[in-house]
Amino acid sequence: MNIKDTYKKAISTCKRSITGRQKGGVLTRMVKMTKANCEIGINDKIPTACWSWESIGKRSKCMGHKIQLGIRLNKVCNAQTASNESKFKKFVEAVIRHETEHGIQTVRDTKPLTDKLASDSIPFRLWNLFEDCRIEYASATRTDGDGAFRWTNYQDVQTSYSVASSLLWAVKTNEAGIKKQSSAYVPQWSGATEMMYQGKPRKVRLIVLDFYRRIIACSDSLALIPVLVEWIAIFGREAPKEIGDSMISGEPDPNSNDGDGDLLNDNSNMESGEECPASEWSTVKNVMNHNQINRIANAMKNIINKAQVELGRLSSNGRKLHAQSAMQGSDKPFLNRKKKNGKRSVCLIVDQSASMQYAWRRDGGKEFVIAFKELADRNLIDLEILLSRIKYPNTQSHRVSKKATKEWINSLHPRGGAEGLMSCMKRFMGIIKQSTTTVIFTDSHLRDNDIDTQKYRNMGINAIATYIEPDAYDIQAGRERMDKHFGRSVIASNAVELAQRLMREILKD
Repeated sequence: MNIKDTYKKAISTCKRSITGRQKGGVLTRMVKMTKANCEIGINDKIPTACWSWESIGKRSKCMGHKIQLGIRLNKVCNAQTASNESKFKKFVEAVIRHETEHGIQTVRDTKPLTDKLASDSIPFRLWNLFEDCRIEYASATRTDGDGAFRWTNYQDVQTSYSVASSLLWAVKTNEAGIKKQSSAYVPQWSGATEMMYQGKPRKVRLIVLDFYRRIIACSDSLALIPVLVEWIAIFGREAPKEIGDSMISGEPDPNSNDGDGDLLNDNSNMESGEECPASEWSTVKNVMNHNQINRIANAMKNIINKAQVELGRLSSNGRKLHAQSAMQGSDKPFLNRKKKNGKRSVCLIVDQSASMQYAWRRDGGKEFVIAFKELADRNLIDLEILLSRIKYPNTQSHRVSKKATKEWINSLHPRGGAEGLMSCMKRFMGIIKQSTTTVIFTDSHLRDNDIDTQKYRNMGINAIATYIEPDAYDIQAGRERMDKHFGRSVIASNAVELAQRLMREILKD
């Protein structure tokens, strides 16, 4: 299939003339409705597609619509669409229709809009998502429109999301606004189940649905800004690339880091004053307990190897129907089996405050951490280790190098005045977001004033707090202290038992 030839065929369909028997293509109708000409073409530099209001025409240079199609639309549709020329052509036609809705509904002078978004550091990609929700709903419900876009015929929606803007994208793609029971078309939320919203605790997935309803009720493009500001106050500015482009009318977001490359390095700001290099962490000479490390690592390895095959992947065939996908008319309405092989991406945040000394040296804490390193060396898990402490008056954190030796980890000596966990999480947000699970190894006696893990749970970070409590009578009290700060906690009386319980909890994700 020649992609550019398919584009040309789709453009030709969208330019059909208006006759007595047919209402004409979407490009023809946009030109008639807005009384402005349109120039459409293919641009290799555009990620997907883009509409702008600018000077067009070789001679007259009058203002009009300019629609540009990128050559990577086959990357944003599902495999079945990309491999079928007829279906891919219809997908391109739907994309062109979407761009014509921008021409009909989006504010033409976008300079005040982009200036406002840039000055307030509001991601263009996030505004684009909000605007897409608004114009697509209006297009589907307009009397002279073409009805539903039926994006789920061409794009796959997951059953669960951990990023709020991605969940909103899924609600838009499912076109929940035109369904009789819109809440049935909101996927599950894998972060904290509830959070405070408008003074009441509400399920996060329903909060996102409420934002969607407010977005589609907005009268114009500029009316979205107050809703965006409120969204950012709750969910932050996170806007993954898969939800859309970071351009408005061809103008790139000046605050976007799309071209920066390595997210992990972007979140290691050496000028922040928080970086404490490996040579400055408190260390003492310790004998390494290789037997204990191997026992802990093997306990976790055995659980990984016993992970069961489960129903989890949406497929075009299978033994179990996935009701929500079937109702949406998806081409993948079945749950199929997949191997849950235990390979996980784990971010291990290690508390290096002074209260951790007994847990670290006497109760098996250092062996527990080194066992994770051992699993990573065996290629059973992907691992990031972050150290955190407050050495008054400064918060200090450190991303442990992949090349760091087990001997160096074994020599660490917790000496901080407090934990500094939230500062560490904020600094290394990019690393944490790229991990399947975040484990916080700490004790239950937290002294920080900035502990607000609910904020991070609202953002979909899957954090499990864990510690070793050798005194059986104090386990319940310790669990209660941990649950004040963390949504999930795993506690055990020794390091081997803790590793087994923790790995079982991780494998639930």
